[in-house]
Amino acid sequence: SFLLSSVALAQGVQEQPRPHGGQRGIGQVIDIGDNQFSIESREGVERVILVDENTRYRNVGGEQLSFGNLEIGQWVAGVVRYNDDHELVARLVIVLHDDFDPSQRLGRRAGGRITGVNVSESSFTLHTRSGEDLIFQVNENTHYRGAVEGLSDLQEGMVAAVGVLEQDDGTLLAVVMMARFPLVKHAGTVTSVDVSANTFGLNTRSGDDLTFSVDENTRFRSRDGSVQGLEDLQLDMVALVSAKKEANGSFKAVVVGAGTPEQLPKFDFKTTGKVITKDKNSFTVETRNGDQYEFKVTDETHFRSRGDWLEDLDDLEISMRVMVGAKELGNGQYHAQLVLADRPPQP
Repeated sequence: SFLLSSVALAQGVQEQPRPHGGQRGIGQVIDIGDNQFSIESREGVERVILVDENTRYRNVGGEQLSFGNLEIGQWVAGVVRYNDDHELVARLVIVLHDDFDPSQRLGRRAGGRITGVNVSESSFTLHTRSGEDLIFQVNENTHYRGAVEGLSDLQEGMVAAVGVLEQDDGTLLAVVMMARFPLVKHAGTVTSVDVSANTFGLNTRSGDDLTFSVDENTRFRSRDGSVQGLEDLQLDMVALVSAKKEANGSFKAVVVGAGTPEQLPKFDFKTTGKVITKDKNSFTVETRNGDQYEFKVTDETHFRSRGDWLEDLDDLEISMRVMVGAKELGNGQYHAQLVLADRPPQP
């Protein structure tokens, strides 16, 4: 989940915090007013962007800027979201290099599994989700994130997301990339807790007995907030664990969601599909068989996602796939109680 609406971010950009949610874009500043500015996209679409005290400003080197640093003619990339009045408000504005060329093919992305690494030729091969086998070049400007710091850290079997610049000779240059071993998920019942060893045991639904280690980066979640750490786990709790499989075959827990059986959410209705409409207080999902359901959203609706980028209704986008657990209100109406999404919005 990068700000890959512009691969220019990797043309010298330093790693920096990314606001959760929102829409990503790139454009040229054409007007500056009081607490707002206007941009024109590469496709010729003009948009007015508001700013407030929460808007952050950076250049591609990571240096902090301010609204006063914006100038007409600059190219900027960033993250915006709609306010209650359906106006676009900037959460992050990144001022691109003066020599930024908008005619370049920027913003192409690829994701999949690494099938080969050639350190001597500064390249790696990716089997994409669409079934392609692509070769990417890297250079000294390639920006690495996740579990790797360089090409030599890449291993076959890792999953990767790549921000790509197509060069004049047709080769693909990886300018931003994140790679890690895929997470595994297990659900079951807690069978042991050893605080001194930083481990707990789980009897999975398939009958396997597994041991997970935890560290300071492991996140614990529960419906009522009572599980904040390993010491709060209790025998016979039900748990869903997302974990990394280490090279030695052991598991390190990344996220542990736990609770008593009585605390498990119970829904009148559950479905999975893609978002096809959205307004201020509701959204509509279309299932694979073409059924459509409208869900009302209130302060009691919980939004969850891997990476915590999904915070509220504003972060849902058309065509995004979600799972919804809801209360049936009657007359074909539903109140969304839990909305789950796996992938962040695409630029």
